[in-house]
Amino acid sequence: MKKALYILVFLLSGNICFAQKDKIAFYGGVEWQPAIRQYQPAIHLNMRGYINDRISLGAALSFTSEKHAENFGYLADRTRSNHATLNFLVQNDVINNDKVFFSTYLSTGLYFLSLVNPDETSTQTQYNEVDGMWIVNQYEVPRKLNRDLFYNIQGALIFQ
Repeated sequence: MKKALYILVFLLSGNICFAQKDKIAFYGGVEWQPAIRQYQPAIHLNMRGYINDRISLGAALSFTSEKHAENFGYLADRTRSNHATLNFLVQNDVINNDKVFFSTYLSTGLYFLSLVNPDETSTQTQYNEVDGMWIVNQYEVPRKLNRDLFYNIQGALIFQ
């Protein structure tokens, strides 16, 4: 049932927004991103600038989070993993008219994985100067248990 709900949400909100103006394209939506145990729906944003009528260069950012009941060998009752990708992409619009859109793209970049303990937090203090006055902000940050960095490469075919 949970997988069917994920698929339904993905199909209904896959393309949240798409705008192209003055050779700049923005896209925001939901994509399936690999996580530790399974694929998770991730918030996906990308921005591209067109070099000519068919080729565009840009950057993409995706983020998802996954909760775990286990501790992965750390002193924690439960853990949460945060997954983020930062990619640079090249897209080739093979067919782009009013009725049909077919495109290919290649995306490469970094995949960040952070494992945190949400039960144990520390207080972080941030100092900002605004118009000659110092503003102090304090906020609670979960303790980081482990961080990993991976190389990421993706290819895709887009048909609309």
